Amino acid sequence: MTGAGDAWVRAVARYGSHVFLRASDRDWTYAEFDDWARVVAARLSTRGVRAGTRVALVLDANPGHLATLAALTRLGAVAVPFDPALPPVELAELLVRSGAGVVVTEGDGTTEPPTPGDSRAPARPVRVGADDPWAVLYTSGSTSRPRGVVVPQRAFAVTGAALADAHGYTAADTVLCALPLHHASATLMGWAPATTVGAAFTLTGRFSVSRFWDLVRARNATVTIVVPTIAELLLAAPPSPADRDHPLRLLVTHYDVPAFHHRFGTEVRTLWGMTETSGLGLTTRPGESTTDGSIGGPYPPDARVRVVGQDGADVMPGAVGELWFAHPAVMTGYDGEPPANGGIVSGDLVRELPGGGYAYVGRAKAVIKRGGENISAHELERVAAGYPGVREVVVVPVPDPVFVEEACAVVVWADGPDPVGLRAYCAARLAAWKVPRYVATWDAALPKLASLKVDRRAVRAGLDLTAADDRGPRTRNRTEEDADV
Repeated sequence: MTGAGDAWVRAVARYGSHVFLRASDRDWTYAEFDDWARVVAARLSTRGVRAGTRVALVLDANPGHLATLAALTRLGAVAVPFDPALPPVELAELLVRSGAGVVVTEGDGTTEPPTPGDSRAPARPVRVGADDPWAVLYTSGSTSRPRGVVVPQRAFAVTGAALADAHGYTAADTVLCALPLHHASATLMGWAPATTVGAAFTLTGRFSVSRFWDLVRARNATVTIVVPTIAELLLAAPPSPADRDHPLRLLVTHYDVPAFHHRFGTEVRTLWGMTETSGLGLTTRPGESTTDGSIGGPYPPDARVRVVGQDGADVMPGAVGELWFAHPAVMTGYDGEPPANGGIVSGDLVRELPGGGYAYVGRAKAVIKRGGENISAHELERVAAGYPGVREVVVVPVPDPVFVEEACAVVVWADGPDPVGLRAYCAARLAAWKVPRYVATWDAALPKLASLKVDRRAVRAGLDLTAADDRGPRTRNRTEEDADV
């Protein structure tokens, strides 16, 4: 196994004349884009970048950013990409923590397209070890302080090949990237599988509901991996006669969105993966069910998966436990912390399905502990999102003097608030103790992280519980109280 630079150069040699990047102004072949990368690599070399040098990227999701990632891959340097929209104080702190020796920003001349007189780095990439760092990717920090995930060189080729194989990518595909380039979903799960088969790659820039389908048609996009929020936002747009007039054949997301397939005709497959697993994980294959939270089986097939309890031992088949994942291409550890030892304990709750594969239950930390029962926020969100009047929903815990915590569904309504109808809908599909006591109305779109996941901390900080609809504690009689507790 070799480094990411070798994998990229092999793709260029094999698919040089194929279109690699479909941009707003032109298409770039693999050979043309690699020439851009070699020019950027030469510019970085003059700034002292060598194999192992950490280079912070504070760039928008544009072709120049991607060319810089390819350049660093060629040099054997370590990319440390950041969200350019981070508050200056937070960005400054992360830059110090990252240990980056060079910082690349928009407008500093590093990422500009090549001109005939530009110097170019050598055609051969710098050789590095398969376990040397390829990138340090910071987690979103939705539940804790952001941590730098050290991704090994081998991950680029391994994740790319695994995903391309699982989802049947071919050279005729165009992979649409609707997520920022500082995320593993964009690079390891978008760029890497495209290069494995010689497919094209295209960037949306900042995601826009109104522009999405026009971009899909203009760039001939056929496959995309998105967070469920994007699928839900597209479904919330008014229906159009052109809803099925597009080339997008496959949408991969974290949980099933059956309405997406019914409306747009695009196949939906589910997938679980993490930055810590280098984008490897579980996914459904063609013809496999995506109902009941199914997230399929492991990719690549030689990955090891377990479902463990709090003691680290395997749980009984079918019981809920934490997903444990291991493969040589997962992270080598968190930056500045002891090396990872063995598999990744994900923090995600799953259960093994009788017919094979796994079902996602929710985050171990996204659990409301109510009266001795654990309510999965993810499960409640998935059910509540199916109510016709709900545009967006997130479930957060709120303190309670009797039950310790109660569930509060924070809802962006499609029309007007309907907390009674929402509770009735949930009650028909969930145990009574899982139905949210509080239903709060959020007047704007829910706050998002750069990954477009809902920022739960921001929601909790902005929640006015006194304005929420409160059905009251479920303690009207002793039998019901016993059932709750």
